[in-house]
Amino acid sequence: MKNRVEPELVKLADPDPSVRKETWAKLRRRKLTWDQRNFLKALLRHKLRGVREDAWSHLDFYAEARIDVSTVYRAGSERSRLTAWLHYREALKVGVVTEGELRENSKSFWRLLRSWSPGVMKNAWRLLPSLWADGLLKDEERLIRFLEAKKARVRLLAWETALELMNRGLLNKEKLLNNLGALRELAGGESRASKRARRILEKFGGDSELINA
Repeated sequence: MKNRVEPELVKLADPDPSVRKETWAKLRRRKLTWDQRNFLKALLRHKLRGVREDAWSHLDFYAEARIDVSTVYRAGSERSRLTAWLHYREALKVGVVTEGELRENSKSFWRLLRSWSPGVMKNAWRLLPSLWADGLLKDEERLIRFLEAKKARVRLLAWETALELMNRGLLNKEKLLNNLGALRELAGGESRASKRARRILEKFGGDSELINA
């Protein structure tokens, strides 16, 4: 695609941050060709994080150019997909995506919570409470299933997130207590996961009978 767009525009994907910054500053409202629009859209899922972040920081330009970014929320690359979701509020603010489109792509976010990449998975779980509070990913049954995940790392992240939602009044405590056995299962032993599970159990009120049941 780079061969079909003007050399100046290609600089937006340059590894040098200063080159990208200068090029973005030169951009003006203009009528873009189909190739140029697709090149700009591709920057949102570029393999280099800096290039992606630069593109997402110029969402106002994408709005002016009327470039649809909704498909990036279900990009094949998990890192690109996560970057999109991390900027969902800015995207909503400038109107390059709608709440309806985000809800339609919600399955792509839920898959990030089981990512092969520890960093992607952790950041996705950190983002979940915001998406939940904004009513974009409020699915209690799906979250409950994560509380019993086979992988200890996933299960612990799910419980920590569920606890946060409960403390914020966004999730019923009773639903969590009914599934506490899955957390107790991890609490036995002296591994890091076990110690982490016990710390989570203690946050349910410090009731020793409840914790050791």
